[in-house]
Amino acid sequence: MTKKSYYKAFSLVEISVTILIFSFLLAIVQYGVGFYQESQIVKAKAHSKNAPMNHMSNLIIWYETSLEDNFKEQNIADSQDIEIWYNRAPNYWHQNNATQYNIANRPIYKEKVLNETISALYFDGSDDFLNFDANLLINSDFSFIVVETRLRGDNHDYYIGGLGGSSQNFHMGYSTPTTARFGIYGSAIADYTISDYSTPIARINSFIFSKQSGSKFWINGGVQPKGTNSIANYLSSYQGARIGDTENAYFYQGYIAEMIVFNKALNNQERQDIEKYLSNKFNIKLD
Repeated sequence: MTKKSYYKAFSLVEISVTILIFSFLLAIVQYGVGFYQESQIVKAKAHSKNAPMNHMSNLIIWYETSLEDNFKEQNIADSQDIEIWYNRAPNYWHQNNATQYNIANRPIYKEKVLNETISALYFDGSDDFLNFDANLLINSDFSFIVVETRLRGDNHDYYIGGLGGSSQNFHMGYSTPTTARFGIYGSAIADYTISDYSTPIARINSFIFSKQSGSKFWINGGVQPKGTNSIANYLSSYQGARIGDTENAYFYQGYIAEMIVFNKALNNQERQDIEKYLSNKFNIKLD
């Protein structure tokens, strides 16, 4: 006598129901990811609109990527080249914009880069850069804060620079794969040893120069600076100031999401307020 089998193949109805349930769960996951990303973008925009720099004196440049009116409308799409990055500094609204009129040298707008939600500009490390006017920094104290993510470990990878010679060119970047370098070229340079490049890491880089105390810089905040230089010579000029290159030779490969410049030396409270704002916005842990 043959035993009855209690096993049977799935019917078409059961298979269809299983597929339907799986598709439903996948849609929920995708919706959740999309909702999270959208909420992070909304949060970043709120941080930008309430940024502490809006109420600080001597803010001359503020380039950022989360708000729609930072670029021409037709450029706000993934992989579009950027001709102009508008200045948001309240007293210089859409003046002293960062520009590049040569199509071959334009950086690219990339979506969902920082914190996997916020856009950034991609510089290819070969010939991409944006020009800006640095005349207000000549013979003055000044401060730079930049949010960037390098994408290689190379010698001479500078995200801020210029074309001038000694005491005529300020730069920020990486002089070697394991050295962050900040300062006035030929006059007041400060270096800091970092880990060799392996994966992209977003950093908040802060530099402050004053006639009283020279140069100081911080990486991801903190109380004590990562590097200092006591030489206190002003920039005598700043020729060909640019984002993404120095000396038309040392180009940066990576993402830049925000750049904040004052023609004064920020005090510690002002610096830390800005770093905290950037930390919350980009989810970068401060020291």
